[in-house]
Amino acid sequence: MSDAVIDERGAAMSAADLVGTRRWTRKAGDLGTEIARLASACVGCGLCNATCPTYLLTGDEREGPRGRIGLISDLAGGHGQPAMTAAVAGHLDRCLSCHACGEVCPTGVRYERLVAQGRKLLRGGRAQPFTLRLVERVAGQVIPFPDRLRWYLRFAPAVMRAARLIGMGRSGPFRRIARQLNGLAAERGAFVGTGTAKTKRERRGRVILLAGCAGQVLRPSITDAAIRVLARNGLDVEVVAGAGCCGATRAEQGDEAGAQEVARANVDAWSKSLSRASADAIVTTAGGCGAMVRDYGYLLRDDPAYSERARAIAGLAMDVTAFADRFGLAPPLRWSTLRVACHTACSLAANGGGAAQRDLVHRAGFSVVDAAPGQICCGGKGTFPYRESEIADTLRRQTAEEISRAKADVVATGSLACLKHLEGEVSQPVVHTIELIDWAHGGPVPPGLEHLAGEIEDVPGARHLDVDDFLSA
Repeated sequence: MSDAVIDERGAAMSAADLVGTRRWTRKAGDLGTEIARLASACVGCGLCNATCPTYLLTGDEREGPRGRIGLISDLAGGHGQPAMTAAVAGHLDRCLSCHACGEVCPTGVRYERLVAQGRKLLRGGRAQPFTLRLVERVAGQVIPFPDRLRWYLRFAPAVMRAARLIGMGRSGPFRRIARQLNGLAAERGAFVGTGTAKTKRERRGRVILLAGCAGQVLRPSITDAAIRVLARNGLDVEVVAGAGCCGATRAEQGDEAGAQEVARANVDAWSKSLSRASADAIVTTAGGCGAMVRDYGYLLRDDPAYSERARAIAGLAMDVTAFADRFGLAPPLRWSTLRVACHTACSLAANGGGAAQRDLVHRAGFSVVDAAPGQICCGGKGTFPYRESEIADTLRRQTAEEISRAKADVVATGSLACLKHLEGEVSQPVVHTIELIDWAHGGPVPPGLEHLAGEIEDVPGARHLDVDDFLSA
């Protein structure tokens, strides 16, 4: 591939450029070999581009999966020039890792793994602005740790004022993150820390719940709702000590070693729990977390001490709404005519969870309206909104416009990131799908829906249980 392809002049790339014969060198070592293996499945058909948010916005081949595969391949093959590294890094950074391309790929290219390997290849040598590197470093050291995140949110205004005083607060990344932090506050849920919620019904099984990191701080009601729904339906639910962040934040930054460290800790913790008692699933309440855990087998493939256990763990990972839909819930305890627009998180949609989400809401007694027949990513994935705010804002507006046409009362989504990104942009309140299901099954009113409390009523003779009924001694 010529240098003109990957400079900033916008030269078009042909399919032949992208999938032609590539001369692999030893420059990238084993990493180059792995990239070559993953890229070899691409036939250059371009079906992926029709699903890619950034390609659809820009029309730039380099902003689509096919083009990015070509860029990664050339760099790994030693064809890229050092001066072009920053440009290539920018194209990879603008990938949302939404997994939409994987849904339509006829040859099963694991594009998300290619992007991860490309970011790893560029890590350390990428010419990013200092402020962006700093913000990414702070995000990596704060978001995965709930206690640190609570502290940061408490003192965030003072931190941003200090940044502005030394001239950093005027930079793009700092302005973006300040905007995101505006209005965010730490909350406390009913289920704090680790332990087991014991079902008071006939026991049908057991699950392990990944409580996550940011969700514990910004929206603990999601974890509360998930535990209540599962426990009401005959499942013991354990939040395992020693398991925490899934590692997606580190992986997103190209820090494969850091992501592996997190994955090993989770595998150790969950393996210990599974040695005591089997589990029907390891459930997650965030689509991105679920996608990350399902890839642990690949992430730790070269670690003989963990590879087998990681594959077993990955095989148990499942989104809470998809699991609840498959497992089967008792009839709801409340009826409602509320119209619900379901916004399917990208990482959930990539695993067929969109239909499960809508079915679950429908069976809970709500009226499901089709919010976005042509839905693409809302732009709220991970740290993307502060890294690429213009694209994130455009995608958010597009999603909001589609939702507005549905004339719904409530928006339900399976991702905290989507929830927080869409809040304030759509006129309707946004809740996590499992919070809505919990409400229908006897739980409290989800945050932000207090004004709709009169629109839902108890089924005659319904037996409600209090939150404390599910807490183990």
